Amino acid sequence: MNKIKNIRLSKSFSVWGRFEDYETNIISNIKKIVNSKLKGPDFQIHVTLAGPLLKYDETTNLALKNLCSKTKNFKINLQHYELTEEKYKALFIKINKSKELLNLRLNLVQKLKIDNSNYYPHISLYYGLVKNTKKKKIIDLLPMFPKNVTLKKLCLVDVDENNNKWKILDTFHLM
Repeated sequence: MNKIKNIRLSKSFSVWGRFEDYETNIISNIKKIVNSKLKGPDFQIHVTLAGPLLKYDETTNLALKNLCSKTKNFKINLQHYELTEEKYKALFIKINKSKELLNLRLNLVQKLKIDNSNYYPHISLYYGLVKNTKKKKIIDLLPMFPKNVTLKKLCLVDVDENNNKWKILDTFHLM
């Protein structure tokens, strides 16, 4: 696979981390509050672990399957709400860069041959271009989120940002 460095592709594949169902539901409900005010596109709760990938084939599938069969699920520490002026990192929950998370990411980028720079783990709640003042007001209305979530599975996702669509193609459960 080609190594892609510091570019954003509107059509590619990504590897997402997903959590316990009940944890996902709590954060999804927070996302619903945000989107009731800001009207962003719909996407499933996740942490992006690696991407972009230009193609998804049997080699990619096998690499993800093998990695998951050797990786135990683990807790991720959630820190606080944060915002930026970037469309796809507009309002989110910041994640602590734990040793387990960084090791998983390193394994993914090595096996999938993608760039390892500029990793900022987070759980997005809103994608869009709204003024930070408006997002700050919404943060003040949001309930607390769990201190930790359990990373349970990896998903291979078809990313189509031109049409604001993210489709999970395959799911791989951690040990």
